[in-house]
Amino acid sequence: MPSLVLCSVPDQRLALREARRVLRPGGELRVYEHVVAERPVPRALQKFAQSTFWPRAFGNCHPARDTLQAVRDAGFDTSGVRRFVMQATPVEPPMPYILGRATPLFADGG
Repeated sequence: MPSLVLCSVPDQRLALREARRVLRPGGELRVYEHVVAERPVPRALQKFAQSTFWPRAFGNCHPARDTLQAVRDAGFDTSGVRRFVMQATPVEPPMPYILGRATPLFADGG
């Protein structure tokens, strides 16, 4: 799975469902994505940015998406995924990210 794209796909649920569908038995989804902040003030700032200028300025990026929860909701075990905060460039604010391996909860895709 490409990294840093689930913030900009039109439908995360559909993209993750398709990723799970095409995984081979024993396969895993490797994720590196920025995600919504856990703390209230950074989360509010992300939501403000997302509702105003951010998607237009950064290729349809939606920084307030709860991508980790979307991966869980798509039927993946995320115990191999960790959260961290990083400032990728000097002009970008510190952002929370996830990195790791998610595995399907059920081998049959159900």
